[in-house]
Formats: sequence, C-alpha cells, structure tokens
Amino acid sequence: MALAILFANVKTHRKKDFRKTAEAVRYLRESERMSYADIGRSVGADGWTISQFDKLYDLPESVWKLIDSGMIMLDKGYRISRRGSEFQAELGEALSDLNTKDSRAMVEYVMKNPDLSIGECKRKVLESKTVKDKIFMVVVPLPEETYAKLKQDSMKRNISVDEMVKQIVVEWLQKAN
Repeated sequence: MALAILFANVKTHRKKDFRKTAEAVRYLRESERMSYADIGRSVGADGWTISQFDKLYDLPESVWKLIDSGMIMLDKGYRISRRGSEFQAELGEALSDLNTKDSRAMVEYVMKNPDLSIGECKRKVLESKTVKDKIFMVVVPLPEETYAKLKQDSMKRNISVDEMVKQIVVEWLQKAN
C-alpha cells in the first residue's frame, strides 16, 4: 500500500498528498528497512526526492498546515526541515508567501546568519532583490519616419529612445487623468 501511495504522489502531475507520501516513505524506511534509493527505484524516482519527502515527516503541525494548504511545496518543506526544530514553525510561516527562488535565498541567509531573527533575515533578503516592481514591456510597430523623429528628439534630450517613449506615455497618462 505504501508503494502505491508513493507511486500516485511522486510520479504524477496531479496534486500531491505530501502528508501521506511522507508517512509512506517513513513506513518503508522503518518497517521495511528500505533505503531512499531502493524506495526510489521501486516507484521510478530518485533517492534524493524520496529523502525530501521523508524529511517532511518530522515537521511541526504549524508547517504541515501550510503544506496541506499548498502554500509550502516539497522544496520549501525540505529546506525548512534542515533547520533546528525551534526555528521550523517560524521559518515555515515566513517562507509561505515567497516564491521558490526567494525561499531558497531566505533559507540560505538564515543558515549563514543564525544570530539574526527570521523576520530580519526575510527583510534583508527581500531588500536585496534588484527588481522590486513588475515591469511590463510593450512592443509597438512604428514607421521608420516616426522612429527617426523619436530618435532625433531623444538625442536632443540626451536620453535613450525607450526612456523618451516611457516619458511620453507617462506624461500622456497624467494629462488624461
């Protein structure tokens, strides 16, 4: 039964039941004395992925609530498990609203800076991001003559064409409101 649970949750693209998967891995490890590699081979997965599911098993219930709700996935859960139990619940909450890249950065920052609070680590990681606002690109086909005029005017203003177009759009929107 444990292998069936693993196969259904490890090798499919449907929503995974992380709790049942972690329980199945733990059962196979303890009761059947199987290694991560053996379990992985049995379900067509690698031992590393199986070990990540196993590490979820011991997380506190506060983190499991975030996992069950889908706010924390396998990667984040595993990263939380790498910390001591005293930090796991707080770290789980802090990571729940971050994307995978930011959560990785946060966990690494927490590990390198154990003297800082988790809240302080999150603040520093988010402040270090180079892009804080979403940027939207608009491609506009222009006749060559129009582009030449834009380029000429931008050179007079000593700015790039794209910066000039951005200024024109912003000014136009301000006048429209």
